[in-house]
Amino acid sequence: MKTDEPKLLRVSRAAHQLGLHPFTVRKWIKAGKIRAIRVGNEARVPRSEIERLAGKTDGRLIVLYGRVSGQGQKSDLETQLERLQTWAKEKRADKQGGFFAGKRSASSNSP
Repeated sequence: MKTDEPKLLRVSRAAHQLGLHPFTVRKWIKAGKIRAIRVGNEARVPRSEIERLAGKTDGRLIVLYGRVSGQGQKSDLETQLERLQTWAKEKRADKQGGFFAGKRSASSNSP
């Protein structure tokens, strides 16, 4: 961690670092998925939480998203995810850290 970086981040900054929307970060704080510290009326996210969620200390998390419109295209979804994972591995080959690949079809209710 650089010495000039704050140890506690505002929700908007934490969301940017994680590649999420600030509403999602606030929701995760409320649900207990992200530890936060109250500073007056605002929640601040410790840098250690960002590092824990991203699984690394020097970059952003890559989230891969593949989607098809029906169950009949499930093989297309697998192909999409393989290509996305290959692309992500090539882009992050020189950096440590991981990525999360999820799949979702239009007819499913959960990721």
